Amino acid sequence: MCFVEAGKLEAAEQGHWATILRSLDERPLTVLAIRPRVLASVALRLPDPVDSIELPADADEIARFCARVRRRYPEETSK
Repeated sequence: MCFVEAGKLEAAEQGHWATILRSLDERPLTVLAIRPRVLASVALRLPDPVDSIELPADADEIARFCARVRRRYPEETSK
């Protein structure tokens, strides 16, 4: 699993942008934390996500999201 943050630089295809693209190509499960102000800019440049959650979220929403991720990526989430 890879966790990458996307902000203003990534929205301009700078900063960690190359890391984001490489992670999406190489890893079955890549988690992107996208800052709200650049969500549209970043999301429009990416392939469709398998799943998403908007934070802050309540404990039940987070549990449902985690359960969906575990079902889709058991080999990545059992480590």
